[in-house]
Amino acid sequence: FSSLPNLRLGLGLETPFAYFDATAGGGVFWNFALLSPTGRGDLSARFKLGRLFTLGPHAGLIYFGEPLWFSTPRVEFSDAWGYSVGLGFTVGVKAISFSLSVDYLSASFDVEPKASVSTNEGELDISGRAIQLGILCRF
Repeated sequence: FSSLPNLRLGLGLETPFAYFDATAGGGVFWNFALLSPTGRGDLSARFKLGRLFTLGPHAGLIYFGEPLWFSTPRVEFSDAWGYSVGLGFTVGVKAISFSLSVDYLSASFDVEPKASVSTNEGELDISGRAIQLGILCRF
């Protein structure tokens, strides 16, 4: 299990049929073995489905800073770039809504073992499915 809490701010455009947003922000990637600071940017198009619902695609880039490893044996990792793509859904009013996004995340860190440690892989791949839950505020 891993978590990727973050805070993003951005600019949006509202049309009669959709919201178009560009956001950027930061956070952390963590699980029980490592912790990495992150920075990310995202573009989304969410189409209005009535007064309370939106649905649409998004895509973004994620930067993972050099992570701290909390397990043994001692290894170091490089920083990494990754991407996410997915489908987002919101429910709420224009000013505040709850959001759910089902995504695919792709990223991997190069592994740099310490002295007297060997690894069978040259990278740590954290790619896979992700679910994002959040609150979306529009000003």
